[in-house]
Amino acid sequence: MFFTALKGTIGDVIPESYEPYTINRPDEEISLALAPLSINARKTPSILITMFGYKIIMGLKDRLKEIYDK
Repeated sequence: MFFTALKGTIGDVIPESYEPYTINRPDEEISLALAPLSINARKTPSILITMFGYKIIMGLKDRLKEIYDK
């Protein structure tokens, strides 16, 4: 979910099995990547606060699930 004033175009379509993934969650889809400087260039830095907040919430959710499953 991106609610910034950023515009994007599809420059390249990555074939299946070549998609990016994270080390901690290899099965989780990464559907969009943003250029780091585009956020500040468009004067929408609030997206960084929201992004970090979501990351913390997701980490806490996973940790709580681990505790609950034990």
